[in-house]
Amino acid sequence: MRARDTTDTPRHLREVSERRRSLEGMTVEYLGVVVSSMWLTVAILAGGFARTRNRSAWAWFLLTLLCGPIAAFLLVVWPPVARAPRAQPSHSPAE
Repeated sequence: MRARDTTDTPRHLREVSERRRSLEGMTVEYLGVVVSSMWLTVAILAGGFARTRNRSAWAWFLLTLLCGPIAAFLLVVWPPVARAPRAQPSHSPAE
């Protein structure tokens, strides 16, 4: 048996093989960037949503940044914090 020479492979098959290798490398190369940007986007959205549920936006942003979608899920599932009623100043009638 002789070793396979690249000249035995038709040119169009070699081009397809080279193109496939370059696409695979590009996909892996940008995977980290895509996942990181999605993770950051979820953290920003969680911080904004936390404000609508009367929770600290910065705390939930950082928690989601560290724990990811699990923290965002907890934010959605847990009930909102009830706001404390504001004390109304009492107006005494002028005498």
